[in-house]
Amino acid sequence: AEKNLQNARAIFDSHLESVFTDKAKEWSNRLLGDVFHIGSSKRIYETDWTTEGVPFFGGREIVKLAKYGSTESASFISEKKYQEYASKYEMPQADDILMTARGTIGVGYIVKSGDKFYYKDGNVISLRAKSPSNPKFVLYAFRSNAILDQLTVLVGTTVSHLPIEKAKMLKICSPTFEIQNYIVDCLEMMETQSKELQSIYQ
Repeated sequence: AEKNLQNARAIFDSHLESVFTDKAKEWSNRLLGDVFHIGSSKRIYETDWTTEGVPFFGGREIVKLAKYGSTESASFISEKKYQEYASKYEMPQADDILMTARGTIGVGYIVKSGDKFYYKDGNVISLRAKSPSNPKFVLYAFRSNAILDQLTVLVGTTVSHLPIEKAKMLKICSPTFEIQNYIVDCLEMMETQSKELQSIYQ
């Protein structure tokens, strides 16, 4: 059972790698900064934090959102401060990707319509597609060695921080929007089957 559990995990991981290495050879490679507007939030100082109001997320909360779809915030900003920033700066929009950029790097959450929160600069970067793009395709790419190996080179092993300028230099395969959607459908189906098998063997 333990061996079958390992195999169930390995089958999906192997297929994920084949998509972003073997099949990716058929697609063009582009810089992440050419595909996405990459930025971050405007700084909120700790003196502006409140005990209630609009949730204020750091990298830890983004990881939980990505994994569970929800999280609780330990920090907040006032509605007044949120509206002030919303009137001056870009706020998270549906289908934007918010990605951890310090500590655990490359974990992304896809913003949903109706989400209302703000996030910590430096710890999280935002990706907004310049042309039609499936954000789930990008998140799968960031789980592959095609991206992870680049992160190791760009970030290094001693300092776990991905600045915006380095994020823009990452290379990502860039098939058409239709192919991205097809790849995502296939990977989601395989991942679901893999999790079901893992549950059985556990």
